[in-house]
Amino acid sequence: MSATKVRIAGFQLTLAKNISIGEFYRTLEAAHGIETNVSGKTNLLLTDVTQGYIVGAILVYKGDKKSVATRKAKADGLLIDRIKLKENQEGTEVSFFCINPRNLKGVFYKYMGGPAHTSYAKIFKRQHDQVRKQLTKEKVKEFSKLSSNTQITKNSRHKAIKYYSGAFEFSYLLRPYDIDALLKNYMEISHVEVSAEEALSGSSIFSPLSPFAGNTRVKIATEKKTPINVISTAIKSTFQSFSQPSKIKVLKLYGRSLLGNQIEYSLGDNITHYGEMTYDDYIDLMPPGYWESYTSSGAIKELIRTISSNPTIFGKPSISTTWKLKSIRDLIKEKNSEATDGITT
Repeated sequence: MSATKVRIAGFQLTLAKNISIGEFYRTLEAAHGIETNVSGKTNLLLTDVTQGYIVGAILVYKGDKKSVATRKAKADGLLIDRIKLKENQEGTEVSFFCINPRNLKGVFYKYMGGPAHTSYAKIFKRQHDQVRKQLTKEKVKEFSKLSSNTQITKNSRHKAIKYYSGAFEFSYLLRPYDIDALLKNYMEISHVEVSAEEALSGSSIFSPLSPFAGNTRVKIATEKKTPINVISTAIKSTFQSFSQPSKIKVLKLYGRSLLGNQIEYSLGDNITHYGEMTYDDYIDLMPPGYWESYTSSGAIKELIRTISSNPTIFGKPSISTTWKLKSIRDLIKEKNSEATDGITT
């Protein structure tokens, strides 16, 4: 039997013109811990900033109080186990996310039955539209200078709407889909693997097999200390030597990233996600005890590792949080901290 697969998917946010990441994040913070309805299901957003990244979780309450499991008896057949949640429990699916505030590129966990990219798109868009509405209202006042003239106010509104024009977008961020983008991830290439049609034709010593050959897979180990630019040129030349590049089904490169990590990227397959695990392993990465402690969980650490090990795709991280605007939650934290310091002293 196959276990549920949980994948790390990449995404990119596009905000309306002139809306800063600080303004957008502050409205996300405003929704922290508040239950909302998304596509008929109860969702709850948690969000915070850690190690310079925007991190968070989307919890979806399933609504069902009962479920069924099957137990294999030794001789009597299959036993039905009816599982019932406690009165104060909610069946829950969860997806964690991590965003680089420098470029609004990030990653999240996706799996069958869990919060989908549509949930992210709707929740983020709802908060984005709220902040745009508020900023537009403030900009109308700024442009009209509180004038009571109806025509001036109308023109000011038109200018304000144009100032914050553009649509919010939540789009998948795929792995590099061209050779140049793929090669930029590597500091060193140790192996090159190619799967292609008609690879046995011509002068290949295996050409007698070509009449009945399907795809051919070849894996080549490169000589150590071969300059990366030499290998890159040869790879591009090989790819371009095919009259129809689409006949190369997969080009896979093994080596070390710019940060020294061992990586293997593919051109042609496996381009929609950046990691994979079983649902059971995913559960083990979740925080113990309370959901609010998710920022130090293995799930978030894995997302941060994914982003930091792919700087060409997600950009370099920054520990600076100068982009962040002070929120009500910040003020509450400061007040609680002052009260704690007062008790200590």
